[in-house]
Amino acid sequence: MRILQGRAKQLRNAVYRQRRIRSSNEKNNAVAQNRRDRFEALLSEMKSDLDFLKERLKEELNELGIDQPKAQKILSDYYQSGNNGPEANGVKRKVEGDECKSSRRKINDRFHSVQ
Repeated sequence: MRILQGRAKQLRNAVYRQRRIRSSNEKNNAVAQNRRDRFEALLSEMKSDLDFLKERLKEELNELGIDQPKAQKILSDYYQSGNNGPEANGVKRKVEGDECKSSRRKINDRFHSVQ
């Protein structure tokens, strides 16, 4: 009789441990899914920002009368000269007349002004 009671207690403990592990795994899974969803949303936003910036750059180059081969020549000449400007030394250029503190706000302002 005692053997059966001991075995039943062992089985109850095993079931209890499995429930705890399952509960923990479900919580971890929910957190991971939430993190994945946020990451995917951020990635999607970054992709759309990149596409917008590429399109805006293309428009600005067209306004300046610079076609693709000319732009490639300008860039290759710049990098071949070894003159990478202040950015190469870790110094960022200050854009005059631009009071926005956040690049995200600048992008959003430009994006909404185009639409």
